[in-house]
Amino acid sequence: MPVHMVLGLLSNGVTPENIIRDYYENITKEDILACIRYAGSLVEEEEVHPNTQTPKHLTLFPSPFFLLP
Repeated sequence: MPVHMVLGLLSNGVTPENIIRDYYENITKEDILACIRYAGSLVEEEEVHPNTQTPKHLTLFPSPFFLLP
C-alpha cells in the first residue's frame, strides 16, 4: 500500500471507511492510522514559517508559507 496514496486520499476528504471500500479493500483502519503515524514521524522536526518575500519564480503559487527543515 503506497503511504502517499492513502495520505493523498485522506487530504482530499476521503474517509478511512471509503478508502477501504473503494480503493484498498485489503487494508484496515489501523493500517490507515499507521500511514498517518509514519508521515507524522517523517515531519516531526519540520516547521512552517511565514514567507514574507516570495521569490519571483514562485509567483504562480501565492502561498504565504514555506516549509523549512
